[in-house]
Parts: sequence; structure tokens; C-alpha cells
Amino acid sequence: MIINHKYKFIFFKSKKVGGTSMELALGKFTTDSDIVTRIVSEEEEALRDNLGINNKNAGSLVNHSTAADLLKFLEAPQYRDKDIFNSYFKFTIIREPVDLFVSKYFFQKNSGSKNPPSDNINEWVKLLKKRRLFGKKNVSDENWNIYSLDNKLITDDYITYSKDSGPGSKMYEDCSRISEKLNFPENLADLFFNTRAKTQYREKVKVTLSKESIDFIEEVSKPEREVTGMKIAREEYEDSSIRPLI
Repeated sequence: MIINHKYKFIFFKSKKVGGTSMELALGKFTTDSDIVTRIVSEEEEALRDNLGINNKNAGSLVNHSTAADLLKFLEAPQYRDKDIFNSYFKFTIIREPVDLFVSKYFFQKNSGSKNPPSDNINEWVKLLKKRRLFGKKNVSDENWNIYSLDNKLITDDYITYSKDSGPGSKMYEDCSRISEKLNFPENLADLFFNTRAKTQYREKVKVTLSKESIDFIEEVSKPEREVTGMKIAREEYEDSSIRPLI
């Protein structure tokens, strides 16, 4: 998360959307008075330090703090009378739900997790479905919780994540629009396009999911999709020949 006082914006950092790369790009516009949360990875934090972008003034805020967390943080005396939450421009990055789950799957599988998922992504989705019955959040729930309050989107705008972030892509256009809105001296789209913070955990293989898996993802992402109008990528990922897991 970044709260920038000069340009009066709040960036809510969601998961598996290139958020660290975006923080590095936005970091070029930060000053010592701004609020920048720490990145969990020491390697990525070192990269940011080398660019002169240090975590600062974050207090209780963390890497993926939610809107509710921020409201509580801004109750501190030094912020209470400034109406930062309502007056600053708020934005985030939102990713197509199926692609988001696929990215999360490969991250857990290949990032050295203590409990990596099986080689069958549909078994992993089935496990997430069972866990959700007992209140365990998945990546879609977690992201929606970051940039919503009372089940309503609280950002003024959002960037649509795409694997291609170069000129001509929707993501490039979205970044450029926000850059113009905030009157940045450099195009945020170009800064982001030239920044890559993380190791690529996603395997270069064709991924297919069962109808049941995509139905679950469609269900859990409904609050976000109703606001954004984002469509589920069934044509890209669904394979109706995959039999349901018992």
C-alpha cells in the first residue's frame, strides 16, 4: 500500500496482480512524508531499497492492508482531521478471476511453500471450495476484502491486469489514464511496463479447468464482477471433458 500526499492518491495493493511492480513504479513519486508499507519478501524489499524507495510511516499497515485497516489507521491524531480516505484518489489492480486463481496456484506450487498443492489444479480448487465452507478465504475473497467496504468497491478507479502490459494493451491504457488523472511527470504505464519485481512462478503450459472449478471461481468472484462487469474467461480455460472430482 502507498499513500502519497503530494499527488493525493492511495494505492491498494491486491494479490497476484503485479502489485509489487506497481509499487516500484509508483515509488518514483514518493517522498519521506508518504506512507509506504513493507514488502514481505526481503529480496523484493532490497530491490526497492536500491531504488531509494523505503518502507516508511506505515505503523500498523502491512503489505496487503485492507480499506478497513486503513480507516482504522487514519484515526490516529496526526491524520484524523485531514479526511485522507475520502479526499484522496483511490485505485487498485483487478485481475480476471480464473487467471487470478491460476496465478495463485502456480505461486503456491513453485514458490517453496511448505504445503504445495498437487499437480492437479482442479483438485486444488476443490480443496479451496471445501475450505470456504469453514470460513477459509481464497485469493478472490482476499482481494475483494482489500478494496471494498460493506461489500462495495471503494476505489475511484482500477487498472485491469493483463499478462501483456505493453503499449496497446488494456492495462497500459488504464495506467496511462490514471497517470494523467494524477498529473504524474512521467507515464505510469511506461514505468510499470519496464519494471518486473518478482520471479515468474507460472509454468509455460496450457492450463485447463473443469466446468465445476470455473463455476466455483465464478461464484466467489461475483461481488467484484457485478461492479466491474468483468467476464469469466471460460473460453480460454474451460475443458468440459474433464470429469468432476468425486
